[in-house]
Amino acid sequence: MVYKILISLLLSAQVFSYTPTVEGLFRNGANHDISKDLIMLQLEASRVDLPEMNKRFIKILFFPEDQNFNVIQVEYADDSMKENEILRVSSSQNFTQLLESSNALPSLFYSVLSCLVMNRAIEMDQLLKRITPEYQSASSFINEEKLALFNQYKEYLQQEDKEELTNPMKPEEPEEKERVEKIKDEPFYRPSFKVSLEREHYTFLWKVDFQSFKALFNHQNHTLKMIEAYLTDQWVKMVFSPHVLFNGVHQLPSTFEIDLAERGKFQLKTLKLVHLNSRGKGFVRRRNEYLKRDQRSPLESPTQWPFLL
Repeated sequence: MVYKILISLLLSAQVFSYTPTVEGLFRNGANHDISKDLIMLQLEASRVDLPEMNKRFIKILFFPEDQNFNVIQVEYADDSMKENEILRVSSSQNFTQLLESSNALPSLFYSVLSCLVMNRAIEMDQLLKRITPEYQSASSFINEEKLALFNQYKEYLQQEDKEELTNPMKPEEPEEKERVEKIKDEPFYRPSFKVSLEREHYTFLWKVDFQSFKALFNHQNHTLKMIEAYLTDQWVKMVFSPHVLFNGVHQLPSTFEIDLAERGKFQLKTLKLVHLNSRGKGFVRRRNEYLKRDQRSPLESPTQWPFLL
C-alpha cells in the first residue's frame, strides 16, 4: 500500500508539466485493459479512389503474448462472412519476422492495430527503431538518479527495523539533503523534444515529430488521430475518426483512412470487436481450420490491398 502511495506522490507532482513519451501515447491508455487471450476484429475495406471495386470484409484474430502476438487474417467477399465463402487466409506467428519482411506496409498496419486493439506499444517501438534512426525508446529518457533514489526508498520501506536506518528521502547531511530535494523536484522522465503540445484550430494535440514519421493524438485521452510515415519506398498517411465503444468496454475508431498516394486510398470501417477466451483452441488449430477453406483466386493481385498480410 505504501509502495503505491509513493508512486502516486512521485507522479502527481508532475501532472501539469508532464510530457508523455512516444510509447506512452501509442499505448492507447484511454482503453480498458485486455483480459482475454483472443480478440476478434471485423473490418469493412473499400477503395476510395476506385469506388467501383468490390469491398473486402476482413476478420482478424489476435492472440496476444507478452513480447509477441500471433494473428490470423481472413478475407471475405460480403458482410455475411460465412466460413464456406472465405476468399483468402493469411497469418503471422511472429511479429519480428513480419517487421523484417520486404513490405513495410503490413508491419505499419498491424503495429497500429496492435496499439488500438491490444493497447500495446512494443510493436510500434520496434517499427520506429527500424524506420526512424532518431527514435529512442522511453527507457532512454528515464531520470536514472530519481529511479535510484526511488529504489533506495522502496528498500527502506521494506525493512522491518528502521530505527538505525536513514530515510533516503530525508538525509541528515545538509549537502545530501539539498541533492535529494533537487532530485525529487525533477521529472521521472526527461522530456523528449520529439513530443510537443500543438494547437490545431480550437484544440490541443500531442504531436510526435520525427523526420520520417509523424503522429497526432488527442491531448486529454491520447487517442490516435493521424499518422504520416515515409517508409522505404512508400509514403503513407492514416487518419482516424473519433473512438467509440464497440463491446461496451473497449473503444476503436469507427473508421479510418489509409492514403498511399499513387497506390490508392482506402477506407476501413470497424464492424465488430469481441474479446474471447480461446478455450484451448489456439492459433495453430484455428489457422489450420481456416486454411482448409481458403479459396483465394489466382487472378487477384495482392497489390489491390497492399497493407494486408
